[in-house]
Parts: sequence; C-alpha cells; structure tokens
Amino acid sequence: MMRNILLIALMFSFCCCHQNEIKKEANTGAKVATKDSVSDSDKYKNSRELVAREDIAYKALYALSTQDINTLSDYISADSGLIISSFSGGKYKFKKEVIKAFSKSDKTKYLWGAADGSGEDINLSIADYIKENVYTEDYLNVKPIDVIKALQSGKSFSSNNFDEIMVEHPNCYVKSFHCPSDHWNIIDIVETCKDGKWYIVEIRHRCWTI
Repeated sequence: MMRNILLIALMFSFCCCHQNEIKKEANTGAKVATKDSVSDSDKYKNSRELVAREDIAYKALYALSTQDINTLSDYISADSGLIISSFSGGKYKFKKEVIKAFSKSDKTKYLWGAADGSGEDINLSIADYIKENVYTEDYLNVKPIDVIKALQSGKSFSSNNFDEIMVEHPNCYVKSFHCPSDHWNIIDIVETCKDGKWYIVEIRHRCWTI
C-alpha cells in the first residue's frame, strides 16, 4: 500500500514539473516574440523618420537653388524659426511668417552681422544673401566630395564648423551637400524633432580650408 502511495506521489510530482517547464517555455517564447515585434516596429519607425528627414533636406536644397524660399515655411516650426548663416560672415534668425511671406522681388535688407576678414556690416536681402553667401555652387548637380579623402589630404573645417552645429542644436540631424570647388563648399540642412515631427532649424554654408 505504502509503495503504491509513493509511486502515485512520484508520478504527480513529475507531471507538475513537466507542466511548469511547458509554461516556462511558453512564457519565454512570448517574451522573445514580443521583443522581436517591438524591434521590427522600431526599425520601421526609424526608416520612416530617415526618409522624412532626407526628403525635407532635398526639398530645402531645391528651394535654395530656385530661391523659392517661402516653400520652406512648411518645414519650419513657429517656435524655433529658421537660421540662415554662412562661414564668410553673417547669421540671421527669421520667424516662420517672414519666410512664408518671402518674395524674390522683396529687397528688404537685414543686418546679418560682420563679414569675415573685413569686419564690415553685411546688409543684404534674403535673396541676395543666399545667392552671395549660401547657395554659391550648383549643389544639386555635382558629385559630392569624399569626406574621408578630404581629411586625409589635409583639409579642415573653417571656424564655422560642424561641431558648432551640434552644440547649438543638440540631437539634431544634419544633411550635408558637398561641392568640390576651390574652397570645398558645403551646405548643411540642420533639422530637429518636435512632437514626432522634423523641422529645419538652420541652413548653414561652410567651407573647407587647408
């Protein structure tokens, strides 16, 4: 009798352990599936954000090339506005409504700051400043320079450099368009994210120097 009781107890214990292992495997599998699902979702989200940022950057470059600056207002936050600057001197922060009302025929002049070297005041309209100091090359139709080769050849950033952009705009996304001219000109489209949407906060012209 005692032998039978022990046998039944052993069988019951084995069944309980087996069920616990099944439950453990099932729970582990559920966690893995959930983790993989979230990971795929994040990858998809990141891909969409990258496409959105790239699209905005190219639209901004096209707007600069055609001087249809008012179209940029769709990608400017009312809170941050838009900074336009150049290595040669000058920087101005515009409100969204000013960019939206932009016209090629508008000759309103702004004091951008002092010119690099001479120290003279820069008084230009938005269109003239972009033409003379920002969109100075045909960036849409040139092959970008090889940044690594440029560094190896002894080229370096001017004082208005990339590091400053990251300091002024933390967690920003920068799309750079390079043109291999005598001064290795560069246009940076700087974007930041607010409430899940990307906005252009600065368009900056830089150059490489020896």
